[in-house]
Amino acid sequence: MKKAIFFLTIISFLTACDKDFEEMNTNPTAANDIEAKLLFSTALLQGAGDPYQSEGPIMAYTACFVQHIAAVTFNWEGDKYFYNAFHNDVMFNGGYKQEVKSLVAVLDKVKDDPAQSNLYAAARIWEAVVFQRLTDLYGDVPHSEAGRGFIDSNFKPVYDRQQDIYLDLLAGLEAATTALDASKPFIGDADFIFHGDVEKWRRFGNTMMLRLALRLVKADPAAAEAWAKKAIAGGVMQALDDSALVPHSEGDILVQNGIGYFMAVEDNGRLCKTFVNWMKAANDPRLPVLSFVATGGEPKGLPNGLDLGMLTDLTGDTTVESYSRINPALVQRWTPTMMQCYAEAELMLAEAAVRGWSNDDPAVHYQNGVRAAMQQLALFDASAGISDTDIDSYLAAHPFAPANTEAALEHISTQYWAATFLNELEAFANWRRSGYPVLTPSNFPGNATGGVIPRRLKYPQAEFSVNGENINAAIARQGTDDFLTRVWWDK
Repeated sequence: MKKAIFFLTIISFLTACDKDFEEMNTNPTAANDIEAKLLFSTALLQGAGDPYQSEGPIMAYTACFVQHIAAVTFNWEGDKYFYNAFHNDVMFNGGYKQEVKSLVAVLDKVKDDPAQSNLYAAARIWEAVVFQRLTDLYGDVPHSEAGRGFIDSNFKPVYDRQQDIYLDLLAGLEAATTALDASKPFIGDADFIFHGDVEKWRRFGNTMMLRLALRLVKADPAAAEAWAKKAIAGGVMQALDDSALVPHSEGDILVQNGIGYFMAVEDNGRLCKTFVNWMKAANDPRLPVLSFVATGGEPKGLPNGLDLGMLTDLTGDTTVESYSRINPALVQRWTPTMMQCYAEAELMLAEAAVRGWSNDDPAVHYQNGVRAAMQQLALFDASAGISDTDIDSYLAAHPFAPANTEAALEHISTQYWAATFLNELEAFANWRRSGYPVLTPSNFPGNATGGVIPRRLKYPQAEFSVNGENINAAIARQGTDDFLTRVWWDK
C-alpha cells in the first residue's frame, strides 16, 4: 500500500500539471515527456472518477435514479429528475480531458514496442472500463478518434455508434487477454490495482468482457451469447482479491476517493427507502453495516422525490436526521473505489447459466455472488465486515429457488443492484439492461421526464459549439437529446 500511495502522490503532481486541456491538446510534446507507466497510473486514478464526477453523475444522478440514495434538497437532481448542466456534463467533459487523453497517450506510446506488450494489453482493458462508462451514460460518443488532439490535432472527433464502440471494446478485450504474458515485463507497482499480476489483469479483462456481453442481451442476443462464452472460457474473477479497486489516500484532492470527498462536504443524501426496505424485508446483514443514523435509531430509508415540506406533510418529520446516512466508514477520502467486484462476476455467471450459456449450476454462482457482495464491504473498511455465520443464515433463509427463468433473472439482477452500491454507474446500467429491481418512479412537480426514471444523461451544451456537426449527426441517429432517449442496448 505504501508503494501505491507513492504512485498516487506522483500522479497527483502529474494531474496538477494537466489543468489546461487546450494547452495539452495543442502541445504535441507535452504527453510525450511523461513515461508511459506513469501515464497509465494516471489513467487508472482518473478512471475512478474525480470529486466532481463523483458528485454529479455518480451520486447526485445515478445513485438516485436506481434508488440507492434519496434527498430532500435540490442539489441531488437525480432524486427528482431535474437537469443540472454541471452535474450532467462533468463525466463527459472530465472523461475526455482526463482519463481518455491519458489512456490514448499510453496506447500511442507503447503500441509498437514488444517490450511493453503487457502494458499495452492492460491499457486496452482499461480502455473498455473508461469508454463503457461514457457510452453507457450518454450513448453514441467519440471513441475511434477520441483523445487525439495533441497527437494528430483532431479536435472534432466523430461520435461513434454505441454498437460499434461495444464491438471494438469487446475485440480489444479479446486481443488483450490473449496477449498478456507473465513471462514478459510489466510495470510492477505503477499498476496499483493488481501490482503487475498479469493473471489478475487477464481475469479482469474477461470479467469486463462478460459485463459487456450481457449488456447486449436485448440488442444483439447472438453476440451476447458468443462473447459471454468467450469470457467464461477465458476465465473470469475467481476470488474476492481479484476485485478491481483503485486505492486512494488522504493527501491532495486529486488522489482522494471522489465519493468520500463529496460526502465529507455534502451531508444531505440518505439511503433510499426502496433500498432500506428491501434489506429490512429479508433481514439482510448488510443493512446495519451500510446504515448510520445520527440520532441512534433503527435504519430508516428516505422516500425519494420529496422536498422537506412534502416529507413533513407525509411523515411529520421536519428534518432528515432520523434517516439513514451511508456508514461514514465506507465513504472516507482514503476509501478505495470499486471498479468491478468478484460478486459481479459470480452473479453474471449465474445469469449466464440460467440463460443456458454454460452447464454450471446457477444456484452455486448466485450464492457465491451474494456471499462475495457481503464480504466485499470489509474491503472498504475492516469495521464493515459481516460474519460468515450471518451470511450463511441469510443464504439459508433465501435460497435460490425461482419459479421460472424470468424470476431467476430478477433474483440475480436485484442482488447485482445491491452488490453495486457505490458503483452507481454500473448499478444504473444494469438496471436499465435488466429491468430489475422494479422501481416506482417519483413525479416531483416540474421534473424533466414527466415522472419517468431517466435512461441516460444529455450531451454537454459546449459540444454543440465546438463539435456541432458530429454531435448533431449522433442525435439524428440516436434520437432526441434528453433524459428519456434510450441508448442502443437499452431496448
